[in-house]
Amino acid sequence: TTYVPDPGSFSAGRLDSAQFDVLFRSPDIDAFKWIASPRPEAGAIISLSGHESVVHLGLNWHVPVGTTPFYLEAGLGLGITDGYLNNAPPGYHNLGCRALLHWEYGVGYNINDRWTLTAEWQHVSSTGLCDPNEGINNLGLTVGYKF
Repeated sequence: TTYVPDPGSFSAGRLDSAQFDVLFRSPDIDAFKWIASPRPEAGAIISLSGHESVVHLGLNWHVPVGTTPFYLEAGLGLGITDGYLNNAPPGYHNLGCRALLHWEYGVGYNINDRWTLTAEWQHVSSTGLCDPNEGINNLGLTVGYKF
């Protein structure tokens, strides 16, 4: 069994989602320092056309690329979906269960001290714990603002 997303699951015809995330500062506690100081993250991927939406909670790692304005991101957490668990109509995914694993990878650019731009890929699935397990893949650009 592999958990690498199927490239065929991406569809330019489904450019129909908006994403909202809130990232917090990494807590100044030893447990977070021990795992490379991730930032707690809460977010949602909302389908604007009635397809699957997801809310998620997790941890996000942000790694600068040397002294450049570029950075790498990775996130891991749990998501809850409103999608079909099975017997989905054409164009929808059979997700198997409501609670799913959510992970993301990105490459970003610090435009200035406040604004960022990140190209990212996100995947939400049961990683084989539920059957069926078609999962949801998202590619996109995220504009960020630091308060």
